[in-house]
Amino acid sequence: MAKHVESQTTTEKEVTENVDMALSKTGAFIIENKKALLIALGVLLLVVAGVLVYNSVMESKESEASAQLALGQNYFAIQNYEVSLEGDSLDFPGVPAIADEFGWTKSGKLAKVYAGLSYYKLGRYDEAIESLKNVSLKDDVLKYNVLATVGDCYAQQGDLDNAIKYFEKAAKADLELVKANALFKLAKAYESAGKKDKALKAYQRIKEECGGKVRLPDVMEVDKYIEMVSE
Repeated sequence: MAKHVESQTTTEKEVTENVDMALSKTGAFIIENKKALLIALGVLLLVVAGVLVYNSVMESKESEASAQLALGQNYFAIQNYEVSLEGDSLDFPGVPAIADEFGWTKSGKLAKVYAGLSYYKLGRYDEAIESLKNVSLKDDVLKYNVLATVGDCYAQQGDLDNAIKYFEKAAKADLELVKANALFKLAKAYESAGKKDKALKAYQRIKEECGGKVRLPDVMEVDKYIEMVSE
């Protein structure tokens, strides 16, 4: 029993000595590398401060862009596309200007979409394509609708190859309403290009992947289009 206590005491003593040694080495390391550690700490504090300032600026810019964009959305809603683009000479500079100034914010990217849609509504297809083609969007519904609109622009210009390319991209949407709409446009583009076999496949995809779930007149009558293209 005494030997066990002695052994335990010895072990505790060794642990204490090891801890003291480790603390001593740590202290020596800190003293020897004091300058480097202070520099590293300073850099870390600068990074943290930079992130906080950046986030604060981003929030402020996003709020400003959002307030301006709301005016543009109102003009777009009442189909005043010219003012949506050019501004109202008062507090609203126009959605392209918002996109240029705040393009890296969420509202700035959305302003670019509204600019493209306004150009499209006015028949200014080249400008619509330029505005919509490279916009980066996280919202899938908006993303695939934008792709379909780019396809519409090319179709209006008679560029069926590019129209088909963008309708195919839009048809990858998960939301059945968006997919069905894109597939219908894709089928019509294939028909215009004289590719009836591919048009038929696009119509069949509407029936197989979206049939009975999308209440759009053309989609609901897809059997009629299948019959017409099969003749």
